[in-house]
Amino acid sequence: MRQDACSHGPNFAAQRPGLASKPGHRTLEQIHEIANFLLQQAFFAGFERDQLLAIAYFVVSKHAEPGECVLSKDQPLEQWCLLLEGGVAVTRYSARRGCEQTTSGLTADGSWSEVALLHSSHPRRSCITVVGGPQGCVTLQLRHSDFNALTDPRHNLTLVPPEGTYPLVQPELPMHQRRAAAHALLCCCIRRLASARAPAVRTPEEAAELEPFLLALPAYATYPAELASCLAASCRTLRLPPGGLVYENGTLADAAVTV
Repeated sequence: MRQDACSHGPNFAAQRPGLASKPGHRTLEQIHEIANFLLQQAFFAGFERDQLLAIAYFVVSKHAEPGECVLSKDQPLEQWCLLLEGGVAVTRYSARRGCEQTTSGLTADGSWSEVALLHSSHPRRSCITVVGGPQGCVTLQLRHSDFNALTDPRHNLTLVPPEGTYPLVQPELPMHQRRAAAHALLCCCIRRLASARAPAVRTPEEAAELEPFLLALPAYATYPAELASCLAASCRTLRLPPGGLVYENGTLADAAVTV
Protein backbone atom coordinates (compact mmCIF):
# COMPACT_ATOMS: atom_id res chain seq x y z
CA MET A 1 0.00 0.00 0.00
CA ARG A 2 1.44 3.37 -1.04
CA GLN A 3 1.57 6.17 1.50
CA ASP A 4 2.22 9.88 1.34
CA ALA A 5 5.83 10.99 1.44
CA CYS A 6 5.04 12.82 4.66
CA SER A 7 4.87 9.45 6.44
CA HIS A 8 7.62 7.66 4.46
CA GLY A 9 10.71 8.52 2.47
CA PRO A 10 13.70 9.65 4.55
CA ASN A 11 13.98 13.41 4.84
CA PHE A 12 11.86 14.02 1.73
CA ALA A 13 8.92 15.67 3.48
CA ALA A 14 11.25 17.68 5.67
CA GLN A 15 12.99 19.01 2.56
CA ARG A 16 9.77 19.58 0.56
CA PRO A 17 7.10 20.55 3.11
CA GLY A 18 4.95 22.12 0.40
CA LEU A 19 4.40 18.72 -1.24
CA ALA A 20 3.20 17.32 2.08
CA SER A 21 0.32 19.81 2.08
CA LYS A 22 -3.09 18.86 0.73
CA PRO A 23 -3.89 19.83 -2.89
CA GLY A 24 -6.65 22.43 -3.06
CA HIS A 25 -5.75 23.66 0.42
CA ARG A 26 -2.37 25.22 -0.28
CA THR A 27 -1.25 28.75 0.41
CA LEU A 28 0.42 30.89 -2.23
CA GLU A 29 3.68 30.44 -0.32
CA GLN A 30 3.38 26.64 -0.55
CA ILE A 31 2.52 26.86 -4.26
CA HIS A 32 5.65 28.93 -4.91
CA GLU A 33 7.74 26.50 -2.88
CA ILE A 34 6.54 23.53 -4.91
CA ALA A 35 6.98 25.45 -8.19
CA ASN A 36 10.58 26.23 -7.25
CA PHE A 37 11.15 22.52 -6.65
CA LEU A 38 9.56 21.57 -9.98
CA LEU A 39 11.82 24.02 -11.81
CA GLN A 40 14.76 21.86 -10.70
CA GLN A 41 13.36 18.75 -12.42
CA ALA A 42 14.64 18.01 -15.93
CA PHE A 43 11.17 16.93 -17.08
CA PHE A 44 9.93 20.52 -16.73
CA ALA A 45 12.77 22.08 -18.73
CA GLY A 46 11.38 24.95 -20.78
CA PHE A 47 8.58 25.76 -18.35
CA GLU A 48 8.14 29.27 -17.06
CA ARG A 49 7.71 29.63 -13.33
CA ASP A 50 4.20 31.07 -13.63
CA GLN A 51 3.09 28.00 -15.59
CA LEU A 52 4.36 25.73 -12.86
CA LEU A 53 2.19 27.43 -10.25
CA ALA A 54 -0.90 25.78 -11.74
CA ILE A 55 0.83 22.38 -11.78
CA ALA A 56 2.00 22.92 -8.20
CA TYR A 57 -1.61 23.46 -7.15
CA PHE A 58 -2.41 19.76 -7.76
CA VAL A 59 0.68 17.53 -7.66
CA VAL A 60 1.31 15.18 -4.74
CA SER A 61 4.24 12.99 -3.72
CA LYS A 62 3.91 9.29 -2.93
CA HIS A 63 6.32 6.76 -1.47
CA ALA A 64 6.59 3.06 -2.40
CA GLU A 65 8.48 0.43 -0.41
CA PRO A 66 11.21 -1.76 -1.97
CA GLY A 67 9.57 -4.44 -4.12
CA GLU A 68 6.15 -2.81 -3.90
CA CYS A 69 4.07 -2.93 -7.08
CA VAL A 70 3.44 0.67 -8.10
CA LEU A 71 1.56 -0.13 -11.32
CA SER A 72 0.34 -3.45 -12.75
CA LYS A 73 -0.15 -4.50 -16.36
CA ASP A 74 -3.77 -3.92 -17.51
CA GLN A 75 -4.48 -1.60 -14.57
CA PRO A 76 -6.55 1.47 -15.63
CA LEU A 77 -4.28 4.50 -15.89
CA GLU A 78 -5.42 7.18 -13.44
CA GLN A 79 -2.33 9.35 -12.87
CA TRP A 80 0.96 10.34 -14.43
CA CYS A 81 4.07 9.63 -12.35
CA LEU A 82 7.51 11.26 -12.28
CA LEU A 83 10.26 9.56 -10.29
CA LEU A 84 11.86 11.96 -7.79
CA GLU A 85 13.98 9.68 -5.61
CA GLY A 86 15.05 6.04 -5.60
CA GLY A 87 14.44 3.70 -8.50
CA VAL A 88 11.95 1.29 -10.03
CA ALA A 89 12.02 -1.77 -12.29
CA VAL A 90 9.79 -1.41 -15.35
CA THR A 91 8.61 -4.42 -17.35
CA ARG A 92 7.22 -3.52 -20.77
CA TYR A 93 4.95 -5.78 -22.80
CA SER A 94 4.66 -5.48 -26.56
CA ALA A 95 2.62 -7.24 -29.23
CA ARG A 96 5.24 -6.48 -31.88
CA ARG A 97 6.74 -10.00 -31.64
CA GLY A 98 4.09 -12.04 -29.91
CA CYS A 99 4.13 -11.17 -26.22
CA GLU A 100 7.54 -9.56 -25.83
CA GLN A 101 8.68 -8.61 -22.33
CA THR A 102 11.62 -6.34 -21.52
CA THR A 103 12.65 -5.17 -18.05
CA SER A 104 14.71 -2.05 -17.40
CA GLY A 105 15.45 0.23 -14.48
CA LEU A 106 14.39 3.84 -14.03
CA THR A 107 16.03 6.32 -11.71
CA ALA A 108 15.27 9.94 -10.78
CA ASP A 109 13.49 11.89 -13.56
CA GLY A 110 12.08 8.73 -15.13
CA SER A 111 8.34 8.85 -15.79
CA TRP A 112 5.44 6.68 -16.88
CA SER A 113 1.70 6.77 -17.63
CA GLU A 114 1.76 10.17 -19.35
CA VAL A 115 -1.29 9.10 -21.36
CA ALA A 116 -3.30 8.91 -18.11
CA LEU A 117 -3.63 12.70 -18.32
CA LEU A 118 -5.81 12.26 -21.42
CA HIS A 119 -8.19 10.00 -19.52
CA SER A 120 -11.62 9.43 -21.10
CA SER A 121 -14.77 7.48 -20.29
CA HIS A 122 -12.80 4.41 -21.43
CA PRO A 123 -9.36 4.94 -19.87
CA ARG A 124 -6.35 3.19 -21.32
CA ARG A 125 -4.89 0.25 -19.47
CA SER A 126 -1.27 -0.09 -18.55
CA CYS A 127 1.05 -2.07 -20.84
CA ILE A 128 3.83 -1.97 -18.21
CA THR A 129 4.47 -3.17 -14.67
CA VAL A 130 6.35 -0.88 -12.27
CA VAL A 131 7.93 -2.21 -9.05
CA GLY A 132 9.82 -0.25 -6.40
CA GLY A 133 13.61 -0.72 -6.43
CA PRO A 134 15.90 -1.85 -3.60
CA GLN A 135 15.63 1.54 -1.83
CA GLY A 136 11.97 2.13 -2.64
CA CYS A 137 10.99 5.31 -4.47
CA VAL A 138 9.27 8.67 -4.19
CA THR A 139 7.13 9.81 -7.12
CA LEU A 140 5.39 13.02 -8.10
CA GLN A 141 1.85 12.31 -9.29
CA LEU A 142 -0.86 14.21 -11.15
CA ARG A 143 -4.31 12.71 -11.57
CA HIS A 144 -6.27 12.98 -14.82
CA SER A 145 -9.15 14.71 -13.04
CA ASP A 146 -6.80 17.42 -11.78
CA PHE A 147 -5.29 17.89 -15.25
CA ASN A 148 -8.81 18.35 -16.64
CA ALA A 149 -9.57 20.92 -13.95
CA LEU A 150 -6.69 23.06 -15.19
CA THR A 151 -8.70 24.18 -18.21
CA ASP A 152 -12.22 23.80 -16.83
CA PRO A 153 -13.70 27.25 -16.03
CA ARG A 154 -16.20 25.60 -13.67
CA HIS A 155 -13.32 24.87 -11.28
CA ASN A 156 -11.89 27.83 -9.38
CA LEU A 157 -8.35 27.17 -8.19
CA THR A 158 -8.52 29.21 -5.01
CA LEU A 159 -5.58 29.66 -2.67
CA VAL A 160 -5.60 29.56 1.11
CA PRO A 161 -4.65 33.02 2.47
CA PRO A 162 -1.62 33.25 4.77
CA GLU A 163 -2.35 32.42 8.39
CA GLY A 164 -3.77 35.38 10.29
CA THR A 165 -4.95 37.25 7.17
CA TYR A 166 -8.55 37.64 6.05
CA PRO A 167 -8.68 39.02 2.49
CA LEU A 168 -12.02 40.30 1.16
CA VAL A 169 -11.48 38.30 -2.05
CA GLN A 170 -9.84 34.88 -1.87
CA PRO A 171 -6.92 34.73 -4.35
CA GLU A 172 -7.05 32.21 -7.20
CA LEU A 173 -4.98 31.17 -10.21
CA PRO A 174 -6.17 32.89 -13.43
CA MET A 175 -7.48 30.84 -16.35
CA HIS A 176 -4.86 32.04 -18.86
CA GLN A 177 -2.14 30.77 -16.53
CA ARG A 178 -3.89 27.42 -16.14
CA ARG A 179 -4.34 26.93 -19.90
CA ALA A 180 -0.68 27.77 -20.49
CA ALA A 181 0.32 25.18 -17.88
CA ALA A 182 -1.82 22.47 -19.46
CA HIS A 183 -0.40 23.17 -22.93
CA ALA A 184 3.19 23.21 -21.67
CA LEU A 185 2.67 19.93 -19.82
CA LEU A 186 1.29 18.32 -23.00
CA CYS A 187 4.40 19.46 -24.88
CA CYS A 188 6.66 18.05 -22.16
CA CYS A 189 4.88 14.70 -22.38
CA ILE A 190 5.33 14.65 -26.18
CA ARG A 191 9.03 15.45 -25.76
CA ARG A 192 9.44 12.65 -23.21
CA LEU A 193 7.50 10.02 -25.18
CA ALA A 194 9.03 10.87 -28.56
CA SER A 195 12.59 10.88 -27.21
CA ALA A 196 12.27 7.69 -25.13
CA ARG A 197 12.99 5.47 -28.12
CA ALA A 198 14.05 6.15 -31.71
CA PRO A 199 11.26 5.80 -34.31
CA ALA A 200 12.94 2.74 -35.86
CA VAL A 201 12.55 0.75 -32.63
CA ARG A 202 9.42 2.41 -31.21
CA THR A 203 6.83 -0.22 -30.25
CA PRO A 204 3.17 -0.04 -31.30
CA GLU A 205 2.23 0.52 -27.65
CA GLU A 206 4.61 3.49 -27.38
CA ALA A 207 3.28 5.02 -30.60
CA ALA A 208 -0.28 4.52 -29.34
CA GLU A 209 0.58 6.48 -26.18
CA LEU A 210 2.09 9.32 -28.19
CA GLU A 211 -0.74 9.66 -30.75
CA PRO A 212 -3.42 11.24 -28.50
CA PHE A 213 -0.94 13.85 -27.25
CA LEU A 214 -0.26 14.94 -30.83
CA LEU A 215 -3.99 15.17 -31.55
CA ALA A 216 -4.44 17.30 -28.42
CA LEU A 217 -2.25 20.04 -29.91
CA PRO A 218 -3.93 22.66 -32.15
CA ALA A 219 -1.44 21.97 -34.97
CA TYR A 220 -2.63 18.36 -35.29
CA ALA A 221 -6.20 18.51 -33.99
CA THR A 222 -7.76 18.08 -37.46
CA TYR A 223 -5.43 15.30 -38.64
CA PRO A 224 -7.20 12.08 -39.67
CA ALA A 225 -6.49 9.09 -37.45
CA GLU A 226 -4.34 7.34 -40.07
CA LEU A 227 -2.04 10.34 -40.45
CA ALA A 228 -1.81 10.84 -36.69
CA SER A 229 -0.80 7.18 -36.28
CA CYS A 230 1.97 7.55 -38.88
CA LEU A 231 3.18 10.73 -37.19
CA ALA A 232 3.26 9.05 -33.76
CA ALA A 233 5.28 6.15 -35.15
CA SER A 234 7.82 8.30 -37.01
CA CYS A 235 8.18 11.68 -35.25
CA ARG A 236 11.18 12.81 -33.23
CA THR A 237 11.95 15.84 -31.06
CA LEU A 238 14.78 18.33 -31.44
CA ARG A 239 15.78 20.95 -28.87
CA LEU A 240 17.71 23.92 -30.28
CA PRO A 241 19.65 26.60 -28.40
CA PRO A 242 18.70 30.27 -28.82
CA GLY A 243 19.40 31.26 -32.42
CA GLY A 244 19.60 27.61 -33.53
CA LEU A 245 18.94 27.00 -37.23
CA VAL A 246 15.73 25.12 -38.05
CA TYR A 247 15.67 25.52 -41.84
CA GLU A 248 17.99 27.32 -44.19
CA ASN A 249 16.77 29.03 -47.35
CA GLY A 250 17.32 26.85 -50.40
CA THR A 251 17.69 23.52 -48.58
CA LEU A 252 15.43 20.51 -49.18
CA ALA A 253 12.29 20.72 -47.05
CA ASP A 254 12.02 17.02 -46.14
CA ALA A 255 10.29 17.29 -42.75
CA ALA A 256 7.31 19.05 -41.17
CA VAL A 257 8.31 21.11 -38.13
CA THR A 258 6.07 22.19 -35.25
CA VAL A 259 7.34 24.55 -32.58
